[in-house]
Amino acid sequence: MRGSIKHHAAAAVMGAAAFLSAATADAKSLDFDVTAYTDNQTLHPSFYCEQTGGSSTTLSYPYKASGIEFMGTTESGTCDVSTYLEPHSAFNFHAMAGSTSAREISYQINLYNDEIEGTQITQQAAQFFTYGNASYVLNYGITDLPMPFNDTAYLYIGNDQSDWMAELTGSSGYAGITFGDLVLPAAHDAGMFQISDSTAATSNLKGVCGTAVPAAFNFLCQEAEYGATALQNVSLTQKDVIYDQLRIGTRYFDIRPGYPIGDAKATDTNTTHIHNFIPGAPLAGMLDDVSRFLGEHTGEIVVLRIQSNGIDHGYYQFISSTDLTAALDRHIAAGIGYRLVDDLSTLSGQSLKSIVGAGKRVIVVYGAEKSSTNPTGIPDINDSYDDNDYQASIHSPTAVNGDVATTLQACSGGGAQYTLLQLQDTASGALLPFYTQTQYTPLILDASEVIGNSDFGNILQGTKPWFDAVNYPWLQSSAALASLVACHMPVVIQNDFVDVALTSHAIGLSKYRHDN
Repeated sequence: MRGSIKHHAAAAVMGAAAFLSAATADAKSLDFDVTAYTDNQTLHPSFYCEQTGGSSTTLSYPYKASGIEFMGTTESGTCDVSTYLEPHSAFNFHAMAGSTSAREISYQINLYNDEIEGTQITQQAAQFFTYGNASYVLNYGITDLPMPFNDTAYLYIGNDQSDWMAELTGSSGYAGITFGDLVLPAAHDAGMFQISDSTAATSNLKGVCGTAVPAAFNFLCQEAEYGATALQNVSLTQKDVIYDQLRIGTRYFDIRPGYPIGDAKATDTNTTHIHNFIPGAPLAGMLDDVSRFLGEHTGEIVVLRIQSNGIDHGYYQFISSTDLTAALDRHIAAGIGYRLVDDLSTLSGQSLKSIVGAGKRVIVVYGAEKSSTNPTGIPDINDSYDDNDYQASIHSPTAVNGDVATTLQACSGGGAQYTLLQLQDTASGALLPFYTQTQYTPLILDASEVIGNSDFGNILQGTKPWFDAVNYPWLQSSAALASLVACHMPVVIQNDFVDVALTSHAIGLSKYRHDN
């Protein structure tokens, strides 16, 4: 958090070092925007914020019913962490059972140098644990954002949903639920939970910096130093491996496999998820995780969306259907099986139970969508993404929410194979404000330090609590529910850093669609 004192006007005109030198004996504070969610009455999120003189504030968010089964209510607040003289203040997350902490995650905020001390973003993975006689999932994150924004944190707690499809079809009244009734929780850029080759990624960035690049990446090019930390802070969209994403309840995966230009074909050793010019997780490992999970959970299915969108074709080639099929043959166990489909809507009328029983539980949608230049592509996807609104999204999550609402309303008109609601920010949208405000030198310096040097500087995770606080409650609104009922195709709700709140919304909305 170097250089990110956000609540002193002097920071706008002083360099960070000069400000800290002048203020070491003063009380300092940082505000964290927090977002909380629980889907059960046993465990609830709580934030402990230590403050000046040994005092503290606890923000507690007990279960608040939404009126829809399986779903709680997303809530938010602001937690002030401050200290006087002694530089360290505690900022702790708890899963509370009444007045007892069933789970604790501890951080310290060093207000002398404005750094977060504790588990860094790449290690803020989902926690799976048992309390009493039940199993739970906990997702959390803490992020340093450049001024003038508050830092952010989130804590979501939910019931174990690793078998939610089997439990749904096995429950009274839902044995015949169809694929078209489902709302699928989805991982955006699912394979970007790691950078598999930092050397290649840094080399590619240097090459990109020598060309005409989008303003957001040009911002990175202007940094005095960049490397693995800077790249992970603008490219990582998940924290959990595919196996754990599945345990959280995710059932739709946005995967963009590519291999280096110049290689003859895609292989297990050269093919990874690609985010622009950055290589993420190996495809082989992701497929192995899918196969392993489905072998352990026999009532579940998984949808893989294999697409080339977002791959920088100056550095990587998109996997061919032939090479993809060979990879599926190698890594998906015969007893689980897979099928390649051009149109998910062809499954809409089939019951989920019958799809599970057919023995091909990995459903793969491959290729680019139909367009004037690609008339043989897959049928259109009713997708909420809009360049202008998502690019400006850090300023207004409501602009993205407006696109989500419009897209869901359009679902009732048909003509698409499924509806995709993208609930997350975009990397370029998150970075663009810092690049365009070059006249505000302290902001640029601060953003450069956070993105380039901080293990807590992932801008996408930093904006997640704001977006979730808008989009998750909206999914429970009367307008959203009416549009979901009027929509007669599968619906996908997609997010960065997938979480149990996304899953419990998907389950509740699937049941609501079936019932209405």
